[in-house]
Amino acid sequence: MEIYQTIKDHFDQDNRVMVNHGKGAQGIKLPIKGKAKMFVMFYKGDLLLQSTVEHINSLIEQGLGEPYDPGTGKVMIDRTIVSHTQSKQWISIIEDAITTLSSGD
Repeated sequence: MEIYQTIKDHFDQDNRVMVNHGKGAQGIKLPIKGKAKMFVMFYKGDLLLQSTVEHINSLIEQGLGEPYDPGTGKVMIDRTIVSHTQSKQWISIIEDAITTLSSGD
């Protein structure tokens, strides 16, 4: 999708993160406690974001995200789905997540 490429291009030169290219899971990794972990994934046309519980709850309360259930019937409290309808805000949401996750490292 075009929006994915826009996000990848925006963060490709950002030294704080690593953008996945090619085959496999598409998304962005952030070094957390010395190990690069995927915190942004492109999921079925939407954005799947992993962050702190407080940050995720804030996004859901603002109506920017929806609770994420990976199909187990149990919501993952540290993740949210941000709809493609909110794609104009994806970059700022990701930037906020980088700041939030980096401050806890």
